[in-house]
Amino acid sequence: GFNGNVQASYQADPQGYNVQGGLNFTLTDTLALRVAGLSDDRETGVDVVVRDKDEERGRDGGRAKLLWQPTENFSAKAGFTYTESKNSDTYRVVETLDSSIANYDVDAGDLKAIADAPSKIQKKEDYLGTLHLDWMVNDLDISFFAGYLDTHTKSETDQDNTDLPETNLFLDTDFGDDLKSYQTELRVSGNAFDRWDWSVGGYYSEAKSQTDVGTDVNRQADGGVFLLTFDIPIDSKTWAVFTHNTFDLTDDLNLIVGLRYNKFDQDSSNTIAGDFWLGSELLPGGDITDPAAVFQDVFPCPIPASPCTLTDTIDEDEVTGTVKLQYDLNESVNLYASIDRGYRPGAANFDIDGSFSPEFNSYAGETVDSFELGVKGDLMDGRARYTAAVFYGRYDDYQVPVNFEAYNTVTGDVQVITNAPFVNVDEAEQKGVEADFRMLVTDAWMVYAAFTYAEVEFTDGTVPCTDPSQAPVGPPPANRYNTCDANGENATAMPKWTGMLQTEYTWDQVVMDSDYYVSALWSYKGDTEGVGDVAGRLDGDAFSVVDVFTGLRNDVWSAQLYVKNAFDDDGVLNRRPLNTLAYNELTVTPPRSVGITGTYRF
Repeated sequence: GFNGNVQASYQADPQGYNVQGGLNFTLTDTLALRVAGLSDDRETGVDVVVRDKDEERGRDGGRAKLLWQPTENFSAKAGFTYTESKNSDTYRVVETLDSSIANYDVDAGDLKAIADAPSKIQKKEDYLGTLHLDWMVNDLDISFFAGYLDTHTKSETDQDNTDLPETNLFLDTDFGDDLKSYQTELRVSGNAFDRWDWSVGGYYSEAKSQTDVGTDVNRQADGGVFLLTFDIPIDSKTWAVFTHNTFDLTDDLNLIVGLRYNKFDQDSSNTIAGDFWLGSELLPGGDITDPAAVFQDVFPCPIPASPCTLTDTIDEDEVTGTVKLQYDLNESVNLYASIDRGYRPGAANFDIDGSFSPEFNSYAGETVDSFELGVKGDLMDGRARYTAAVFYGRYDDYQVPVNFEAYNTVTGDVQVITNAPFVNVDEAEQKGVEADFRMLVTDAWMVYAAFTYAEVEFTDGTVPCTDPSQAPVGPPPANRYNTCDANGENATAMPKWTGMLQTEYTWDQVVMDSDYYVSALWSYKGDTEGVGDVAGRLDGDAFSVVDVFTGLRNDVWSAQLYVKNAFDDDGVLNRRPLNTLAYNELTVTPPRSVGITGTYRF
């Protein structure tokens, strides 16, 4: 039949709105259509003090899905989604480390950005098409999926994120379109001997991207500006064949076995060219003064050619899989144990050490062997439910983004690398425990609690780092970046402890045949450490956030008042060093916001 919904939200401070909705149509006895739309525009609460404006983000989008089901044994669903970013001027919040050399004295709670040039998305459009086919042939279930992605992003950013006119970056990326970015999967499933559920299949994906980068680097020491350009095409292909099987060994004991062969290919290149404008100056806002002279093709390429082209090829294959035992101890308790082998392929990784060195253009694949023991169950005749698990993982060639000091052969500076490139560290271990508990205390009162403790440490190898005890890095053939012994060091920027508490109380049929409810959500994130940050510059303190919701609801409509981050906590999610010793760049929790949301279903 015909039905749909519409939802609208308005937020007072920071201001913003969100409107979305969808309609379902029955076109014929075998054909149905759903269309949906979204419009979102909001401020984030970040104040750009240099440019006297507020940060804004917004997007519009639409989606259509068509379902054709001519028989009970066959269905086809096609989908198309379009989204577009709008009014998106983004800035990074900073904090002052040394007020004696900083032009601004700010901390995380101030939500201040000090970039002198705009950081904005000039254009971002995404097109996504999907096709699902499901066909039952006798006792076989055949399913096919195909997906297609086309996205275009054009942006400009103040790369140094300070009030000093040092570096501006211009980015233009195409992913898809005539570059053929798509994926397909064919899967056949069935049952044998009433004890064996099986499936086999194949997968293929191809992703091509083209990125054009331009950057202006102010070189006051040399009396001019470098204008560098980068042409970065990347072509990736993935093949896989797989099987997944569930064996009912007894009525209470199941064995799950999965196996997958994966092959990854990637061809990457980076063509670099650059001019030096002698006598020019990069001004606040991004303008450049006229040069006295222009020196072309000044980029120091390790290969005697200009422009300089660096290439890299990744050709990897790996077998992954899982073995899992599930045992129903009784009707209320289920125990399980699993062993898994996982893999992440390597990828292109340009400018890892600040010197554009060709031997560091990619990082390798990562393997992990993981083990888990867990229990799931019900209590009090189903009024409560719990899960708990302990886990352990061992990584080889662990992939991790790091910040460290490096010598830049272009500028001649020793600088802190702030784009957090990925590197491989020989070995790492993860161990931890997680649990959650949900209970309907009464027919009107629900409580939920969850926590995770996860410790990830390096167990072997070296890692690039910022180590003040080492000698300064220098030009080749000396070391171009500092390294630290990784054994025993922290291997993730994520907190060890996370937790959540949620509760909701409902009063039935209070007014207009609607229930009135009050709910609250408390979330906690523990202390964090920066990977490779021996000096502790990137350490983060634990914090918690409380959200409160209240309103009326029934099967047709709902109205809600919310207060997010009710106590206006200024927690820091992530820190990145800026090249200057004066500031750190931050990702912070959104400030306290108050808003209303209304929903209508028909």
